[in-house]
Amino acid sequence: MPKASPRTEASIERAVCSYANKKGFMIRKMNGLGYAGWPDRLLVAPNGFHIWIEFKRPGGKLSPIQEIVIEKLIHRGQHVFVIDDVDVAKGIIDEYAAKDSIVSARQRRFAVRARDI
Repeated sequence: MPKASPRTEASIERAVCSYANKKGFMIRKMNGLGYAGWPDRLLVAPNGFHIWIEFKRPGGKLSPIQEIVIEKLIHRGQHVFVIDDVDVAKGIIDEYAAKDSIVSARQRRFAVRARDI
C-alpha cells in the first residue's frame, strides 16, 4: 500500500526539509522576532543557489503580510515557492541541485582561507 501524502503544513515541511538535507542543502528556519511574513525556510544548495519556501497545508492561503514579503523578495530576484505538496517540492529541489555551480573558484579559495582564521 502506498504511503499517504503528508497533509499538515508541519508534516510537509518536515518531509521536504529531510529530503533537501539528504541532497546537501543548508536549511535555515526563518522564524522569530522580525521575521513576520517571511517564507518558512531558506534553502541553500551545495552549488550556491538558494530558494525560499513557504509551506502551506493543501489548499492553504498566504496571509496579506506573506503576500507583501514574497512579492518584495521576487522583485529583488529571489526564487520563492509556496509549497503544499512534497513531490512538487522534491522536483524543485532536484532542479536547483542539478544547476551548474555559481560559486567561483576564487570564492572557494576565500572560504578555505576564512576557515583557517
